[in-house]
Parts: sequence; C-alpha cells; structure tokens
Amino acid sequence: SHMDRVKEALENEEKHVIVAMAPSVRTAMGELFKMGYGVDVTGKLYTALRHLGFDKIFDINFGADMTIMEEATELVQRIKAGGPFPMFTSCCPAWVRQVENYYPKFLENLSSAKSPQQIFGTASKTYYPQVADIDPKRVFTVTIMPCTAKKYEADRPEMENDGLRNIDAVITTRELAKMIKDAKIDFAKLDDSEADPAMGEYTGAGAIFGATGGVMEAALRSAKDFVEGKDLENIEYEQVRGLAGIKEATVEIGGESYNIAVINGASNVFSFMNSDNFDKKKYHFIEVMACPGGCVSGGG
Repeated sequence: SHMDRVKEALENEEKHVIVAMAPSVRTAMGELFKMGYGVDVTGKLYTALRHLGFDKIFDINFGADMTIMEEATELVQRIKAGGPFPMFTSCCPAWVRQVENYYPKFLENLSSAKSPQQIFGTASKTYYPQVADIDPKRVFTVTIMPCTAKKYEADRPEMENDGLRNIDAVITTRELAKMIKDAKIDFAKLDDSEADPAMGEYTGAGAIFGATGGVMEAALRSAKDFVEGKDLENIEYEQVRGLAGIKEATVEIGGESYNIAVINGASNVFSFMNSDNFDKKKYHFIEVMACPGGCVSGGG
C-alpha cells in the first residue's frame, strides 16, 4: 500500500522524504482529533509531519497556481485557434478516468495541464533537487490528499520523467490521522509551525481549488488578465434548470462571450452530457469535479 511505501521511505536513511498537503486536508483534520469541524489546523499538521520524520514540508498550492496558469494559457490559445471546444478541466483524476471509459471522443478536449499534485511532483524531482543540491534519485515525494483517486493518478504509467516517478506515494487525510495516532503524537497539544519556504510561495488563486467552481474562476481570471490586462468581474452563475449539481454562466474575454459550466458530482456528468442543453448550447470551458462540493468533500 501507499502507506507502507511512506513508512519504508521514512525509515530509509538514504531517502530525502518531502511531503505536500492539499488545502482541503487542513480543514478536515481537526475533526479526526475531536477539535471541531472545519477548524484550520495547518500549523499543527506541519509540526506533526516533522515529528513523523518528513525532511521537508511544502504546500501543494504552488502546484495549483501552476495548473491554473497552464489551463488559462491553454484556454487563451484555444480561443485564438477557435477550439477545440469545450475545454474540460483535467485536475480531477476520477473525472479523467470517466472520460477515458465513457466519453473517449472528448479526450482531445481535456486540458493538457497536469493536476497540482503531478506538477508539484515534477518540480520536486527537477527544480527542487537543483535548489537543494540533492541527487533527484534520493528524493521521495509524498502528497496528502482528500482523495483516493489521487493514488491511482500517481501510479499511472505516464506519470514519470527520466525513470523517476513524479509522485512516489499518496496518503489520504484519514491515513495521515492514523499515522499520527500510531506514533502517539498528542495532536491537539502540538505547537504551530510553518511550511518550508522553497516551493511554498503561492498567490491565493490556488487555495480556492478545492471548492467546486474554484478552478474555473481562477483560470478565467488569469485568462482575462492575459488577454486584456483586466480583472474579471464576479461570475454570475445560474443553476441549469432540471439538472442537479450543474451551474453555468457567460463571461466576456476580449470582446467575445464564452459559455462556461461547472459540474459537481460524477453522477451529474451523465445527465449533463445526455441533456439537450449540452448539444444546443456551445460551451467553451467546463469544470468537472467528481465529488459533490469538490475536493473539500473528498472521500479520503
């Protein structure tokens, strides 16, 4: 299991073990230690990870910012080239698998951007070893996710460069809680600490990633800025009539109007794809999150 991989790496003196945590984990963890629902325990988590033996602790928001820049750039390119539309977000691995299984004709429409986890993983084996002056082969990269599909994503055969896996192991929020409890760490009494600085810089655009509609909004903001150098007005979403978990809006970029939609919950994808709406209305950008409410409500 991924947990066994992490334990082995932490016990191996040769390995330099780095870890990054999704924003959704920070707000869910307190509940598992009877500290209340939605309490932000970020500082305690960083301290606990150091107690467990991780060498460096980073924030995945660095990767989220990179994904958003990539998706925004790609959207602008597609706008200039006139397609292919709609462009679908590709950061939810459960949704990507759904496309591969049920909608292969839309594979070309998926954004080519890697997810925040995989971009972080790539940087951890390329940029980070240069900055830290470490042999990339020694680096063992772990992420903590609210999502079990992230394990599958990390293990996909194409997720490696030069024989090094982008991500070596993924543990869920609950699995990390189990590791903390097994190590007899008194979580509630821990002092707060900070993440390590390199690769820990982020803009805040990445932090709304876990909420449904967050990726869409951050990418559109960036796209509007690239094209016009202007801020995006607040997006006025409307629920799509007769379809649960789906909202849509129209945004203006460079004097043209673009139809966007946010789909929230894997089962709602089927009803959306089979609806007259999808055929009649030309959508340009569609965000899909398999979990109802987005990553914040993930099953990990």
